[in-house]
Amino acid sequence: MSCITSLLQGRSPPMGRPPAGMLSAGAMLGQCNVRYHRCMRSNGFDLDQLRAFVAVADRLNFRQAAEDIHLSPPALSRRIERLEAQLGARLFERSSRAVRLTRTGEAFQQRVRNILEDLEAAVLGIDELVSGQGGRVTVACVPSVALRLLPAAIQAFQRELPRVQVRVQDDAMQVIALSVLSGEADFAIGFAAGEELPGLQVETLLSDPYVLAVPREHALARRKRLRWQELKDWPLVGLMRGGGNRQLLERHLDDIALPLRPQYEAAHVAALLGLVEAGLGVGVVPSLALPADHPRLQAVALTEPALSRDLALITPRARRLGPVAHKLLEQLRQQVGSGQAGKA
Repeated sequence: MSCITSLLQGRSPPMGRPPAGMLSAGAMLGQCNVRYHRCMRSNGFDLDQLRAFVAVADRLNFRQAAEDIHLSPPALSRRIERLEAQLGARLFERSSRAVRLTRTGEAFQQRVRNILEDLEAAVLGIDELVSGQGGRVTVACVPSVALRLLPAAIQAFQRELPRVQVRVQDDAMQVIALSVLSGEADFAIGFAAGEELPGLQVETLLSDPYVLAVPREHALARRKRLRWQELKDWPLVGLMRGGGNRQLLERHLDDIALPLRPQYEAAHVAALLGLVEAGLGVGVVPSLALPADHPRLQAVALTEPALSRDLALITPRARRLGPVAHKLLEQLRQQVGSGQAGKA
């Protein structure tokens, strides 16, 4: 596929996958630049032409755009004419009174902006990796992940990149998905509960089984496993409707005619565990939310059926991760692969 086709279809020219470590960062930057410029040269236009196009698109005035990028108006016009000739399409309609984008120019404008922003982010991100001068990563996740899965990964990440600021945004699944789409978060860890996530790429990390949380002195604490059918004999503390966990559980249990009928409900897992700890009932939670060394609560396996949620890495389809964010994402993959998930 040519660079021109990639541009018009909204894809950046191929630059290669970001590196997993700092030592290859400089080599990757060189590879990116070589591939990018080779691709651009093969079609007869370059970054200066793209920057000239963006300047005119911003100003809709050739004289002002020329001043912005320190060119004479005739030189700017020649760059735009060469770009239009290479694309085989008019990007601007010009008259003695005004300049405006054609429909092709409007479509091309956002594509070019994305390419220039991606290239700038790649250069800045690699510079941060090579120099160790910092940067920032924002990870959005469901609360149980923030409690059990992220801390060890961040700890290992900070040993290598101590000056990088890491922000953790723990919230409901719907909120963290929007954070990734908007660019507020670099990536997220959550679960889709079966629904599509338009604009996002989902990569399963691990399966997190649902367990029954009971007080350590409870009669059920002596059981190693419990059938879902047996829950009807005990007061149940559940999560409120609308959340991803409740939706996933109800969908599976309704299929086998085992509806959830909690006597108490809480919006968050932490509040649910507090109600269980107070002795008000037993509660179904993801296993990550209930550590084995909890001082007052114990997990009992639930069977017939054994239900779990798939925790996944959620990344944006429309933009690439910067090198620093990619480094943390790889640390998470490594932690899960080594069996250290949930061990702080």
